[in-house]
Amino acid sequence: MGKRLRKRDLLEEIGRERAALDETLRLLTPRQMTQPGVTRGGWSVKDVLAHLVAWQRLNLGWYAAGLRGEEPAMPAPGYTLRDLPRFNQMLYRKHHRRSLRAITADYIACHRRMVDLIEELSDSDLVTLGRFNWTGPSWTLSDYLRAGTAAHYRWARTRIRRWRRAQAEGSAAPQSSTPIGGTMAKKKPAKMGAQKKPRGFTAEERAAMKERVQELKGAGDGEAVVLAKIAAMTEPDRAMAKRLHAIIRASAPALSPRLWYGMPAYGRDDKVVCFFQDARKFKTRYATLGFSDKANLDDGAMWPTAFALKELTAAEEARIGALVRKAVS
Repeated sequence: MGKRLRKRDLLEEIGRERAALDETLRLLTPRQMTQPGVTRGGWSVKDVLAHLVAWQRLNLGWYAAGLRGEEPAMPAPGYTLRDLPRFNQMLYRKHHRRSLRAITADYIACHRRMVDLIEELSDSDLVTLGRFNWTGPSWTLSDYLRAGTAAHYRWARTRIRRWRRAQAEGSAAPQSSTPIGGTMAKKKPAKMGAQKKPRGFTAEERAAMKERVQELKGAGDGEAVVLAKIAAMTEPDRAMAKRLHAIIRASAPALSPRLWYGMPAYGRDDKVVCFFQDARKFKTRYATLGFSDKANLDDGAMWPTAFALKELTAAEEARIGALVRKAVS
């Protein structure tokens, strides 16, 4: 039986465990993140993150299937909960060859989706036994979501730190069939002044994660907070953000200003509909106006949800106003 955490406690635990895991990842280089040996099966840190992502997608899929009145296969078609070792190995093989960049992007995006889902649920949805048929007789939805986030983050952090400690003590033996980098006795000392390789997460990505933790504690709501964030931007993004703020407020008064990963955002019912990402945020060559899946922009089988912005003319302002109105229609 799980702990049946209510929304506030669940989000706090998730934020705490995610921040601790991110801090552990911050200390690793890309090369370290792709070295096997973190688990007995020879997984790398990248493989561990892919495992977290896969299970979060399963959680999201189970919930969506339940809303459709379906009885989802647990954990997936062709597998039962008794097949977890075989199922996890299948997930490993499926994602092992994917790039670190792709896995990292999924790691960030799926966490956002899990948190967004929890934010839209009530305490009754989360902790009432039998509220959803697929959760079974002893676990609540909160238990499943916690297992796929906070508990999994803690497991991953423990594995990674144990592996790093063994490496530091010089007692880590490769657990795959292929040795890495020869023997330790032949390892060359690092050259003085050698440039360090970039870490797994950039400073900007880590800052955004920390900002999100604070936002989940209620530090990111309100127009004053958003305007202060806009005022701290550099030009020309500051001017564009001011105009966007005015356009969005006029085009969709029902949307409330808030911060989302440190970015000005606008939403309703505790869900972000659109946001503005200044170019400096992640050191991109242009700013971005983005829309979430809550925006009603559907147009056939494919439609854009993000728009690059380099300047705002009357034509762009009119188009943005129309997009925002459609998004909330």
